[in-house]
Amino acid sequence: MAPPRLNSQMKPFARAEDLAAELPTSTHDQVWHVGWFDGRQRSWSAEGRLLSVSEHPDEWTEIAKLGGAPKWELRPVGERGDPRPSRFITVTEIGPQQAERIYRWGQACGLVDAATIWTATWFDDEWEDLMVVQATSRQELEDELCGIDAEITHQDGWVATARLGEQVGRDGKLLRGEEIDPLDHLCALLAEAGGHDGLWWDEMLDPDRLSAPRGGIGAWAWVRWSAQLA
Repeated sequence: MAPPRLNSQMKPFARAEDLAAELPTSTHDQVWHVGWFDGRQRSWSAEGRLLSVSEHPDEWTEIAKLGGAPKWELRPVGERGDPRPSRFITVTEIGPQQAERIYRWGQACGLVDAATIWTATWFDDEWEDLMVVQATSRQELEDELCGIDAEITHQDGWVATARLGEQVGRDGKLLRGEEIDPLDHLCALLAEAGGHDGLWWDEMLDPDRLSAPRGGIGAWAWVRWSAQLA
């Protein structure tokens, strides 16, 4: 299948650090990590290999069911330990054209491939919200729905390659489902190349819907943060 057509008005492919410099950023100079710093003790999180952080530690503890885990206050510091402004790529503010440029860069690097993405949507009465499930084939999607009456559509999209999994996945692999629309993983690589602290998702604060603003600090930036038990 041919990849989605590149908009003729878009810029040519950029180096990773130059592309990172074009993306929206935000500053978060007091965040909390609930859990452990030892990767062997940290379970899977929505932030992948990044260190999960939040400005709302109590709500995040409730959402992630982290009761009893240690709570750490983190602040960005310079080489002499003095305060410095942090810089996160704000994934939730990336627009469609920027996303396409990121995917095209990922494709040129062998990190993603063009693919047909199948999507099921339905309204869940219990959650009182629209639910979305995606897969790379209709059969896989229908198997996952288990008889739920949903609207099924398909469109051109992107999936991660094994090479991307080797670079950002746990133990060199992505979890099932993470290969679809892997924008977050590509942004993590760009954040590292651009010297950013990590990624930020400015999502709605609503623990009842398992939602809260959150971020992830990359291992390359950990030495630029101070941490103390809250």
